[in-house]
Amino acid sequence: MANKAQLLTEAQELGIKVPEGATNAVITALIVARKSAENSTETETETETETETETETETETEKGDVFEVKGSKYTFSELCPERLQMDGRVHTKKELLNKADLLEFLVVGNSPFIKSI
Repeated sequence: MANKAQLLTEAQELGIKVPEGATNAVITALIVARKSAENSTETETETETETETETETETETEKGDVFEVKGSKYTFSELCPERLQMDGRVHTKKELLNKADLLEFLVVGNSPFIKSI
């Protein structure tokens, strides 16, 4: 298992902003998510289009991606990549919004990819 200094160095090399006080598990999750996103089989054109769409809809994401788990409301954090690998598959944020079990997994696991609102 890598120590915290090694994880922070790897995160920095990947351009990941690590929240202050993040545990090794959180840093590892951020690294895995970034690598998963980099290893996707998208073409450059699709990636460019998604980047433009993300920028244009950043405000919409905050409003439109609200979900409820156990009576509390959440949304995706700014750390959340557009795609997450969960349950053996890569899911977009929109797909995750329709998967209550995976959203609950993120909440219960205190994922850095969601925030309470």
